[in-house]
Amino acid sequence: MSLRAFPLVHTAQVAALTEFYERLGFVRRLQHPEDGPSFVALQRGMAEIAISSEPALSEGGAASGPGQWRMCVFVDAVDAMVDRLSAAGVQVLQEPADMPWGERLAVVADPDGNHVAVVSMPRN
Repeated sequence: MSLRAFPLVHTAQVAALTEFYERLGFVRRLQHPEDGPSFVALQRGMAEIAISSEPALSEGGAASGPGQWRMCVFVDAVDAMVDRLSAAGVQVLQEPADMPWGERLAVVADPDGNHVAVVSMPRN
C-alpha cells in the first residue's frame, strides 16, 4: 500500500503557479507536455503538489474555483523567504510573526488567491 498523497490544484495559470511553488523550493519532477505544460508535478523533500489545467469536478459536477484550499510550507527562515516572495510580486497577506505554539508564520497568496502559510520552526 502506498502512503503517498498530494494536493492537486486546478488552475488556468499552470505556469504562474508552478513558478510560485518553485520559488518556495519545489522542483519539477514531471510535466506534460514538455512545451507549455498543462500538468506539472512538483516535489520539495517528501512534500508533493500537482498543478493541472484540467477542471476539478466537485460533487455536483461544477469546476472548483480559486482560493478553495490552503497549503503550509516549512522553510528555514520565514522572514527571508517572505522578502524574496514579496520582491517577486507575491501578495503578503500576513507578515511574519511568532506564534504562541513556537513557530514563526507568515501567509502569502499564490497567483490564484489560495492562502499559503510559510512557516519555520523555532531555533534552539
